[in-house]
Amino acid sequence: MLDSIINFVGVLFTLASMGVLSFGAYRAIVIGRVLIRGIYRNRAFWTGAVMAVGVIANLLLFLASGNQFPLFLVGTVAVLFIFIDSSIKVAQDTDFFHRSILAWQRLRNSLYVVLLGSSMIGFWAFVFTSMNTIPTFLAGAQYFAIVGLLFSYSAAALIVSARRTPDRTMRRFVRMLGLAIACFVIYLTIWIPFSPFSVTVQDLGNTISYFFVAGASYYLYRAVMSLSPVGHIEKETA
Repeated sequence: MLDSIINFVGVLFTLASMGVLSFGAYRAIVIGRVLIRGIYRNRAFWTGAVMAVGVIANLLLFLASGNQFPLFLVGTVAVLFIFIDSSIKVAQDTDFFHRSILAWQRLRNSLYVVLLGSSMIGFWAFVFTSMNTIPTFLAGAQYFAIVGLLFSYSAAALIVSARRTPDRTMRRFVRMLGLAIACFVIYLTIWIPFSPFSVTVQDLGNTISYFFVAGASYYLYRAVMSLSPVGHIEKETA
């Protein structure tokens, strides 16, 4: 009975996340089309694309089988990291002193190499080996550990960059994006045992982590909507 309730709550959070992401992707396209300044329009379309990818990822969790989801997961993480990197660069460009954010510019190439290498190992383990072997477990563990560390660093860089830019609109956008990435990291790493209720750690951990999927979706939506006032003001001026 309790297992059914836990699974039902997880499904509700997933559906809520998909609804927020779908509406956010639509709003991102609408807002991006009326924006005049390129950096805002680019952020709007980028965010909309990421949210659309998030909807597909949630669908694959329910519908995909075999090797489809690992491939999509690796691709999604790569696209999201490129989006983060470009957003940090935009925030740095809007900083009057163009200061490096937590040494991001110096380390970014190395971060791409680390992510690529970890992704290749993880994908090989997920697709071409048995899931019940120690090498597969270690390969998968290193992938999620690397992704968790890289995205934790990314979230910190985004939040710091939000404090440095004098552009209020970009400040709100980057801050919301940083909070979304922080929720995504928690989603990947959360693990809460609850043995007194006789449910598996995996089921309970997954269900609780869905809350942070919803949180990430909400902050991505807030990031998109933070660009909206700029669109209305510039449209009226034009």
